[in-house]
Amino acid sequence: MLIPEPSDKIRIARIEIDRRVFPLRKPYVLSFVTLNEYTSILATITTEQGISRSAEVVPLPGYSDESEEDIIAYLAEESNHLEGLSLCAARTLVAKKTARQPFSTSPLLTAIDLFDWLPPDTIENRSMVLPCSTSTPEEVQSSAEQALFSGRTLKIKLSGDPDRDLTGLAALKSITIGEVRLDANQAYDYDSATKLIGGLIKYGIHEKLSYFEQPFDKEEWGAAIRLNNCHPEIPVMLDETVITDSDVQRACDAGFKFLKLKLFKQGGIRETLRQAEAAHQSGVHVIMGNGVATHLANDIENALIQQHASWFWGDSEANGFEKLA
Repeated sequence: MLIPEPSDKIRIARIEIDRRVFPLRKPYVLSFVTLNEYTSILATITTEQGISRSAEVVPLPGYSDESEEDIIAYLAEESNHLEGLSLCAARTLVAKKTARQPFSTSPLLTAIDLFDWLPPDTIENRSMVLPCSTSTPEEVQSSAEQALFSGRTLKIKLSGDPDRDLTGLAALKSITIGEVRLDANQAYDYDSATKLIGGLIKYGIHEKLSYFEQPFDKEEWGAAIRLNNCHPEIPVMLDETVITDSDVQRACDAGFKFLKLKLFKQGGIRETLRQAEAAHQSGVHVIMGNGVATHLANDIENALIQQHASWFWGDSEANGFEKLA
């Protein structure tokens, strides 16, 4: 057992919901939105013994169907049902809703888990990805040079337009760089994805790439499997598609070699560890971490990587806190 089961004797006295806004150092450009700030929704659970634990979720419309308003409304309503219940009973009740509302349930599940597991006092300085977008070739080149100088993995957010993305990625042709990750955040369709891959192979850039993350809508399993099988030059990695244990098993059975896990969508610490172990045992490379989070969530993710290093592959993506002003 990775974490002890929550207590059936310790009861919840109250749950408080708080909303906090964190400005970013510079705009963070994604295929579906440009962020200038994070809105962190905090759930604090206090037991009858007066012990409190807090966890957050940062809503990201376009990544998840759950809006800020949806999450706050769910947490307010669910809190009324959970107060007075044991930690065990509360967790069982909330976990049933993770498949449909992963972002909403995550702060409650994580806060409950923190009564039985806490990050170590010192978290090792694990190398983290360096983010950029394909907005201009100059940005890609500058970020690639910075990644090369610092020894960090470059993670490039795509726009969904293969011509625009190839124009930006062409800057990689002249740079001797280590690992590069591409992330589409569901912005592509199948034809556009194959066009992008064709251009990357033409330029010889595909040899520098680790994977092509979440090219299609999270429900399009068939397209993702087909692309992964037909273009082994650049493996497909699933992120938004994978939420539940059964999603992880389905991805492993379908032959995907890379999966992305993060607290906000897996459920809580227990679910994240269980899924990471299962994927690792199936020979799948597991990438961990959320690029849109604060220290509160990222410290947990990086601590999990530290404690179970053999389960996780490559640089951490739990680097959202680095973007904060």
